[in-house]
Amino acid sequence: MNGLDNFSTSRSTPINKMSNEATLVTLDDFELKFPANVDECFNAAYGVEHWSRIKKALARPPGYTSVRVNTLVTDQKALVAKLNEALKPFNSRLEAAGRPAITALPHESLSDVVLVPSASRVNFPIQETLARKKIIVDRLCGEAVLRGSDIFARGVMCASSALNCDDEVAIFVDLDHSATRGSDAELHAGRKILIAQGKAQMSRSEMFRAMKGLAIAVTVRLCDDAPPLNGVLLGELYMQNTPSSVVAHVLNPQPGDTILDMCAAPGGKTSHIATLMQNKGTLVACDRSRRKVLEMKSYFESMGLSIISPIKLDSTHSVLPKQDNVISVQEIIAAAVKAQTNEKLLPIAGFCAETFDKILLDPPCSALGLRPRLLHACDMNELEQYCSMQRNFLWAAVFLLKPGGILVYSTCTVNPNENEKMVAHALKEYPLELVPHTPVLGERGLTNQGLSADQAALVQRFDPSSDIDTMGFFCAKFIKTKSIRDVEA
Repeated sequence: MNGLDNFSTSRSTPINKMSNEATLVTLDDFELKFPANVDECFNAAYGVEHWSRIKKALARPPGYTSVRVNTLVTDQKALVAKLNEALKPFNSRLEAAGRPAITALPHESLSDVVLVPSASRVNFPIQETLARKKIIVDRLCGEAVLRGSDIFARGVMCASSALNCDDEVAIFVDLDHSATRGSDAELHAGRKILIAQGKAQMSRSEMFRAMKGLAIAVTVRLCDDAPPLNGVLLGELYMQNTPSSVVAHVLNPQPGDTILDMCAAPGGKTSHIATLMQNKGTLVACDRSRRKVLEMKSYFESMGLSIISPIKLDSTHSVLPKQDNVISVQEIIAAAVKAQTNEKLLPIAGFCAETFDKILLDPPCSALGLRPRLLHACDMNELEQYCSMQRNFLWAAVFLLKPGGILVYSTCTVNPNENEKMVAHALKEYPLELVPHTPVLGERGLTNQGLSADQAALVQRFDPSSDIDTMGFFCAKFIKTKSIRDVEA
């Protein structure tokens, strides 16, 4: 039992596709589309029926929001109480509409995670909604609406003519990116998906003149309603999907460890690791984007996480050339602090081989597990570019990790080439062995993608179509069995 068992995430009966509008589907009928060669590959990996279920699940948000507790300032029990207090205005609106209130719950397996269920969806008459004036938004705006957002002026692409403030509207997403901003929604001929209905807060002319401001208040969605939590209890919680919270626990950071987060931005997993270290030890957070590193630095400082050294560094080039005297991570950081002038970031070019106790590698990936998503256009050639990049990160990680050290590899994709096959590559090429996870909330890996049954049992994947109702995610934990120098010799 995993905390999700405390409430139902089931959905109501699907609404039938509108037969009189060939270019229109509702969210209930929608299945995420992929290029043919991706479908062929994933059908082979998962089976046709399982892959179809995953594609349907990816287009819909999970039935709950997961937040991580900042245990340096509060605890799970206290945060549950504060969240339920913060949810009172949302619950008042639900009860006024005759809908049941929601209650934040402690995750039963993770002592620093709280789950906030979404409000059960409300069915509405499709034909009546289609007869209303229309709003068409872009894909990113539509995905935000499915996560609980209202619609702001910049997200509106098309609107029915003579749309006035306070008009009830049907809300669609343009699936082909064919809409021209400012055009008449009634004339849109491309594919579109009905996701919600709402009430205009601006007239049509105001929407297309304004660069900001609330354009449409969403009243009913074709999915569960997530409560607005942005800006709630700042400093006490971090919005983080459950599998992402699992990763730091799998790494098992301890006070005094020397740890590297190779691809740290935006810093959620890094801050979790520092918290589990009780803000004691050395934690290096790398990213190649200066802007992202500066944003992380500001966030870590606001959290009082003093053990983190944010560094602008491409981790694939983070291994210093072999030298006679191995310089520790702490010595490199101290020298950089001493040499630092007016730069906001430490001038560090890399680290000596085999100087980190533990490494988290959560590399850039195809992100095919994120929910909700209404479009994925990458073909297999583009997906292979991620695999090539990930192999480069793995090489650097193995060189930087001490013998006997722990490497955790994770992705937010359902692509087996970036998951099981990447693990098989690592086991074949490097002195690494898989070790058991704690905790295990996901399912075992696929056994037709390069891993034996025993190896597949030692990784965990989170299936978006499973009962746990979360994002697609993957995690593997390795121990380095010998020095890379011994292997080279």
